[in-house]
Amino acid sequence: GYEVWRRQVVVQVAAAWLLSCVFVRTLEDRGLLARNRIAGAGARDGQQMFFQIAPYLTERDYLLVVFREVAHLDAVRGLFARERSLVWRLAPSAAGARGLLELFRVGDAEAPAFRFGQGDTRFLGDLYQDLNEEVRERFALLQTPDFVEEFILDRTLEPAIEKFGVERTEIIDPTCGSGHFLLGAFGRLVERRLREEPGVDVVEAASKALGAVYGVDVNPYAVMIARFRLTLAWLEKAGFEKLEGAPRVEPNVVVADSLLFNMQSEQRSLVEMDGVSVNAWEMDAYRLEDDEGAKRVLGKTYAAVVGNPPYITVKDAVLRERYRAMYKRSAAGKYSIAAPFTERFFQLARAGGRVGLITANSFMKREFGKKLIEEYLPTVNLDVIVNTSGAYIPGHGTPTVLLFGSQEKPQGEEVLTVLANRGEPATPEDPRKGLVWSSIAGHWNEVGYENEYISVMRTAREALGQHPWSLGGGGATELKAFLEDSTDRRLAAVVTSIGFMAISGEDDVFSRPREAWHRAGAEPEWVHDFGIGEEVRDWSCSTTLSILFPYKDASLRSPDEYPRAANLALPKNFAQPPRFWRKEIY
Repeated sequence: GYEVWRRQVVVQVAAAWLLSCVFVRTLEDRGLLARNRIAGAGARDGQQMFFQIAPYLTERDYLLVVFREVAHLDAVRGLFARERSLVWRLAPSAAGARGLLELFRVGDAEAPAFRFGQGDTRFLGDLYQDLNEEVRERFALLQTPDFVEEFILDRTLEPAIEKFGVERTEIIDPTCGSGHFLLGAFGRLVERRLREEPGVDVVEAASKALGAVYGVDVNPYAVMIARFRLTLAWLEKAGFEKLEGAPRVEPNVVVADSLLFNMQSEQRSLVEMDGVSVNAWEMDAYRLEDDEGAKRVLGKTYAAVVGNPPYITVKDAVLRERYRAMYKRSAAGKYSIAAPFTERFFQLARAGGRVGLITANSFMKREFGKKLIEEYLPTVNLDVIVNTSGAYIPGHGTPTVLLFGSQEKPQGEEVLTVLANRGEPATPEDPRKGLVWSSIAGHWNEVGYENEYISVMRTAREALGQHPWSLGGGGATELKAFLEDSTDRRLAAVVTSIGFMAISGEDDVFSRPREAWHRAGAEPEWVHDFGIGEEVRDWSCSTTLSILFPYKDASLRSPDEYPRAANLALPKNFAQPPRFWRKEIY
């Protein structure tokens, strides 16, 4: 709807104004600009001179002039150019712009309280995920911790360089967010070039490394931050202390939906809509911020693919069905978006290319993961699985798993698996040194290793081709196999349905002791046992309640078919019997 779309656009523009000010302040604090414009020594004098020349203008105009001035510097032109920055689309009021300037000048005018010159730009990622709660939930904004990023790059980028050579190695993060994986990959590629080519010009090495790093994200201001962080990293590696004289820097980071912009297979780029196949690239609905950039970045394959895809479910029904149509082997049932992203990561890898991601482990047990595990993953070479559900990973409340593999047919009959025996006993002061993570980082490839927290073993690939996965250590896998081999039937043989069936909306009205329903005169065939969570214990359900459930099949029935139940005495605040809202049975 227009109002929802408008609000989302306005939020993005507002974020662009705040972030643009942060970018200028960072350049000022690092001494990269010839003069300060927003805060610090001389900034207020510059603003006073501006208003002396043009007294009829406002602080909004002043900030636009500042952005335009910075946009003339080649190194950051792409960050502030009219075709890239959202600040040129809409502007705040003069009072709003004045508030922005005052915010960045808190404290002493010459030495403001907020400083942005530190070498580590991770604070920009923190700003990205904490800027707006609504946007954070919508896009699942979350930075990947350093130690997880390093672990993944060690097992993807490094092997890719060994296999293809540094000149032929390009890496992409299809869900790059604020660019944490991109920063790590860039630094490694620069150091590798300098080490392998002694005497190479450092500017050339930094430029080639930057050209080999690609990122995509659907959130425009996440992409703004990723581009800015890469620009700062390039300037630092290349040795430029001022922007004047620095060449143009153009990071390969674009705004797009990596799932929708899919050119790896012509068949997959065709979306079935109302019975007609249409090419996703030709639909206006698929045109995002950087259409041409998306084709350039997502229209090729890479030596390494890494990332931390969002773990959310898709709220937009139309978008959810488009994903389902394009990823039939991974987007099934009530799928988490992490499932089709797993397939997409492997699609983006070139033949023999390495893939590594940290993702939600919900697909391992929940029904929507059945297709991914049984139909897609057996077609690629999944070679390492690390169950990180017990590790303390800051910000990751959802249990996770690390998946590593390569874009080729399965190699070998077994897969190296790290099983979880026990979770972190307490929140570690330094997450990198947590007991579980330390065990994983130090012993992940030592087959037979076992301690209180993890077990390392090789698992038959055939077993991993069946849903669900059981990656619990400490004998859990063996116990599961024993139980399955010892039983003469499965749960599905004795239950009609598992999962949500109906939501009454008024449990106090519809759930009563069975005797109460009998005294009230309800038809016995519509009354069923109602087991609540605390009554289900130790393989049994001792319930005292029953619920009125007037259905025999998938169709809703008229109250005329259960007249006695429909005429029961109900609380006075109900003018008529409440209506059941039935959900789809899965």
